[in-house]
Amino acid sequence: MGSRDEGELVPKLVWRVKLVAEFETGETTEVEVARIERDEQAGLSDLGLRLAEAKQLTSALQAEIVPAQVTIAGEHRCTCAACGRRVASKGYCTATFRSLFGDVPIRIQRLLTCPCQNGGELLVAGFSGVRIRLKPAEMADYSVTT
Repeated sequence: MGSRDEGELVPKLVWRVKLVAEFETGETTEVEVARIERDEQAGLSDLGLRLAEAKQLTSALQAEIVPAQVTIAGEHRCTCAACGRRVASKGYCTATFRSLFGDVPIRIQRLLTCPCQNGGELLVAGFSGVRIRLKPAEMADYSVTT
């Protein structure tokens, strides 16, 4: 192998990391979360992922997975556990999920409790059963961003 002429492209190895989500409905989505490039003649210091790349990859995965989980969990909580009726929605609010891999903005559905329960309370559907209940007098003070 001789020397390369100036301006000649250096052969690269390229890895595209894709996240494929498969839902119960049979629907699939595919998102490219990272692209990693290395020169073909990488040295020992270029083997594997760099720390910054690993952090970026886990952050990108988290940014795709967490909102999907919250959305699906919210959909499952749209029916009353006591009577099975669909619970009325009051719109959405935004929140931030803070994790080791970075902060992820999430959209949380606001629900009214079922009339068969303590009607008139606002219920913010959270993840893993974490919910915030507000009495009617407190609802006016509850600010929501959409």
